[in-house]
Amino acid sequence: MEIIVAENSGLCYGVRRALDIASETRQKKAGKVFTLGDLIHNPQIIADLERQKIHSINDLDGLNEATVIIRSHGASPDIYRLLAQKNIEIVDATCPIVKKIQKLVELLAKSKEEIIIVGNKEHPEIKGLIGFSQGKGIIIENEDQVKSLP
Repeated sequence: MEIIVAENSGLCYGVRRALDIASETRQKKAGKVFTLGDLIHNPQIIADLERQKIHSINDLDGLNEATVIIRSHGASPDIYRLLAQKNIEIVDATCPIVKKIQKLVELLAKSKEEIIIVGNKEHPEIKGLIGFSQGKGIIIENEDQVKSLP
């Protein structure tokens, strides 16, 4: 049997960049380093990050004197504000493509345009985009929801 590996297989640019940023951050920082959520949806890579003492957290309660890496999916503005209020150092590893979409959503939120975001409402990237929509975003997860749009 012949196995053909797609030319574009493997990690995307944004994830490779986030992994590089995480490694560089660990080398530069002696203190605690965390990622806000898993940096990537890959248990082997998460285990490797844990070995490097880069731990994944989902809750900011009780967190202090640490560095937090924002994963490639990005985060909502509320997360950045909360980290800043706690005087937590933020290292932003948001994918530049995601960052561009965040800026577009933020710009559209200031206009009268409707903002429709297609995706899983529980996915971190979608949660972040909704945060940038300033409450004006509508998440569409399936075809039935499209039919119910005004």
